[in-house]
Amino acid sequence: MDVEDIFRRIFLAYWAWILLLVVAGVGAPAVYHLKDKGIYTSSVRFVIDVTDPQITTESTADSDAVRSIATSPSHVQNALDVAGVKRDPTTFAARNVVVQPLGSSGVMELQVKDVDPYAAATIANALAADVIATRTAISRTQALQMIDSLTAQISSFDTRIANLDAQTANFRAYPVDELNGLYSERNSLAQERLVLETQRAQIQQALALRPQGGIIDSAQPAMAPDSSRAPGTGWRRPSWVRFSATREIGKTWPARRCRPRFAWQPSEPA
Repeated sequence: MDVEDIFRRIFLAYWAWILLLVVAGVGAPAVYHLKDKGIYTSSVRFVIDVTDPQITTESTADSDAVRSIATSPSHVQNALDVAGVKRDPTTFAARNVVVQPLGSSGVMELQVKDVDPYAAATIANALAADVIATRTAISRTQALQMIDSLTAQISSFDTRIANLDAQTANFRAYPVDELNGLYSERNSLAQERLVLETQRAQIQQALALRPQGGIIDSAQPAMAPDSSRAPGTGWRRPSWVRFSATREIGKTWPARRCRPRFAWQPSEPA
């Protein structure tokens, strides 16, 4: 059996089924993805209130801290409200928000994906600003709490020292040994107070010199959807479409029942 015989027996006999299956294989996925919307990605770059990491593990720890804030459902919900869109915050945070450090530079990149390019950019900028504000508030709150605690201890020492000063003001009324004990106690309290004042000054200085977070490059609405999810692009033929037409035709019951019946004779050799 030569190529012409194969062509006649398969393609001429089953051309209608071959055409139908090819159209179905190509058209079904196209119809399935017909209503797909394009996905737009917006990115914002920013820094947080930490010194530049010296090693990769520090950069990873910083990005983990940023990610935990940026993907928190409450923070995501606030960003969605700013953008004026309705999304499930938990699902959106898990699927559409990505945070990654840019090497060991200390710069963070936050990406947001959405079907609305303007919403994606607005959400990205809102999340970045929220992360910066949250980090600053946490760090400043901790420092201020330590300062308040040290100030309260210093005030307590001031009160005790003032009481001792009042007692020793009438030094003639006390025996020498007792008076020396009061002076020694006051000196000890003054030294402890000085240590506390030094600690408070160091915290205040560190708070004043602490790096400030800020946005380096704000997110802008994407002009085109992602190529992998754009309508009509990025489609890959499903595995069930990859079949052999002749094999499927041979296995198909309607093809056997409806195949045309005609007789032909092979050509006589010359």
